[in-house]
Amino acid sequence: MNGVDHIPGVTFHKRHGTPTNAFRYSIDYVMLEPDRTVRAPSLFGLNRRSLMSVRDRDHGGQPGAGRGAT
Repeated sequence: MNGVDHIPGVTFHKRHGTPTNAFRYSIDYVMLEPDRTVRAPSLFGLNRRSLMSVRDRDHGGQPGAGRGAT
């Protein structure tokens, strides 16, 4: 891993019975190494505003009060 990895995936749901319903859509996962300095594309932000961003405060605790990996 180079600090940030992108993993594409697919989510699928199907309801059996009446009414029948099914859908499938793509989903993207981002894996980060929390103990490593991240060298990411400019459109990805770590603890800053960007097209796609991850903030430490959203992970490792109550919503909005997390501590990230520490």
